[in-house]
Amino acid sequence: LPDSSLNFKGGIIKLSFDENISPTGIVLSTFPLMSTTPKITVNKKTVSINIPDSLLETNTTYQLKFGNSIKDIYEGTAYKDLSLTFSTGNNIDNLFLQGTVTQANTGMYDTGVHVLLYSKLLSDTDVTYRKPLYVTKVGETGVFTFTNLPNKAFYIYAVKNTNNNYIYDAPNERIAFLTRPIDATNDSKQIINLFT
Repeated sequence: LPDSSLNFKGGIIKLSFDENISPTGIVLSTFPLMSTTPKITVNKKTVSINIPDSLLETNTTYQLKFGNSIKDIYEGTAYKDLSLTFSTGNNIDNLFLQGTVTQANTGMYDTGVHVLLYSKLLSDTDVTYRKPLYVTKVGETGVFTFTNLPNKAFYIYAVKNTNNNYIYDAPNERIAFLTRPIDATNDSKQIINLFT
């Protein structure tokens, strides 16, 4: 499946490499989050990702992100920041959200947090038990960016996610949020500032 493919209806995606790939340690993140992680198999130089159509929403742009987890089996060299984007519809969504996260009590960038996007909230406690659609980690400079977003409004939270479940559910987790939804945009001047 070529990057930025359209009208994907589910099936097996194969990634081919120049070297044999280590069959262990591969970590796949999907955005929007899927109800279950697709099954991954490795056969020599090929990584196969099985995505049943039941995991996909219609007219949605998906990102598959492997980070640095795909490595050649002999030297352990990682394919850095490996990702693949595809759509189940006729176009690739191209809007984004960007901003910074700062610790309110210190004024320092909060580099250890995840930023979460929800398309709608049934209540203001959803973040305590329901996983978001999109997740990104704040970088070392306190900046976060979401790409390939649809033309929708999102509720945004930043959470110090100590147990890595993308839910605000531990007593020592810091949190920040906006009280109103914010629209995905193509305006590079729109910067969201969150304070944990």
